[in-house]
Amino acid sequence: MKIFTSKDDRQLIDRKKNIYITISTIGLVLFWHLCAVVLSKPYILPTPVETLEAFLKLIFSSSFHSALIYTLLRVLSVVIVSTLFGIIIGILSGRFAVLEHLLSPLVLLIKTVPTIVLIVYVVLWMSGYLAPIFVTILITFPIVYGNVLEGYKRMDEKLIELAEVYQFNWIKKIRAVLFPSIKPFIQSSVLTISGLGLKVVIASEVLSQTQNSLGRSFQIARMNIDTSEVLALAMVTIIISTMLDKLSKHLLKKMN
Repeated sequence: MKIFTSKDDRQLIDRKKNIYITISTIGLVLFWHLCAVVLSKPYILPTPVETLEAFLKLIFSSSFHSALIYTLLRVLSVVIVSTLFGIIIGILSGRFAVLEHLLSPLVLLIKTVPTIVLIVYVVLWMSGYLAPIFVTILITFPIVYGNVLEGYKRMDEKLIELAEVYQFNWIKKIRAVLFPSIKPFIQSSVLTISGLGLKVVIASEVLSQTQNSLGRSFQIARMNIDTSEVLALAMVTIIISTMLDKLSKHLLKKMN
């Protein structure tokens, strides 16, 4: 059985992968067009062409640019805050078991309560600008926290013993033992919360009626029964989510 692949093999695999993705995408678009033509009700399901026209109109709108920038700033804030707090509290919980036990009911509660419930509750007592940020941090923080805690618990005992034998100071212990152990878990967390954060932020913006946001744009299009714009905004969300995923992977690769 062939285990290792050459550079040419990997390139061939990548080309095949891109071909399959292209075929699948074209098939979905054709199916979408067929359903729209058969239904013949643009206010329910516009054609891909109508959606593309709405998309082009959207990206040349100054109000859309403002909404996009503010939404992306909220997502960036969420990723930074959730990552920092997740790393710090995850390490402390790994070091002090009592903290892990104290936090476990809260983390379990946040994980199990439906996202829509958290959004609605937070919107009731927080401003429209802060609500999307706060509720998304609540949802993404446990992901980073749990992964970092797991990474801490999986630290190699031999490395810990080696650090004790050579009497590493705390800075050297972090660099040589702790960070290499939790780094893959941090990377996995960042990739996960980047895409998830965008979805939750937009959903929160819709319910909180946040000014200058993609969520607000979705809500206005829905109220106007402008389905083509709703789908155009969905296309924007998909594109941004894909770009965030690729950017996160690129930055993490550079860090390695």
